[in-house]
Amino acid sequence: MKTFKDRNKTKGFTLIELMIVIAIIGVLTTVAVPMYQDYTVRSKVAASMSAINSVKFIAAETFARQGTFPDAGNKNYGLPAKETYADNLISSIDVLASGAIQVVYKKLGEHFGESDSATFTPAITGGMLRWSCLLSNADIQSYFPSNCKKELPIEESPKEVLDETESTDS
Repeated sequence: MKTFKDRNKTKGFTLIELMIVIAIIGVLTTVAVPMYQDYTVRSKVAASMSAINSVKFIAAETFARQGTFPDAGNKNYGLPAKETYADNLISSIDVLASGAIQVVYKKLGEHFGESDSATFTPAITGGMLRWSCLLSNADIQSYFPSNCKKELPIEESPKEVLDETESTDS
């Protein structure tokens, strides 16, 4: 049988229990939100790679047909004007001298500014066309594939760096 004391007991959570739950939610939020923001920027960069890969394919096809890369400019590759590629991720895609492709991004995240760019440069090694990637801002490197590096200082020649990487590969 229930006593008078048992009837007056209220059911529910104590203030301490509620504070602990709120603290746990706060800790999870401080960890999860930045990780989610990084994930969304990475997915936007990955989505932009399809447009970049199509331009890389056309540049490689042009090289295969002509035996050399034409002068700079999208029209020399049969591509539309660089602003044509503008969407919610990319400001422009432009083919530069020697087949290099420069992609200027829009602001995609906290560390990803309006004029941050990636330059994909072709190189013929061992009869294969390989693409390297240079970034204009070191802060965005974590959003790109591991083969993308920060822009080289002007004093360093890309040819010298290429020679160094070939000699270390052997």
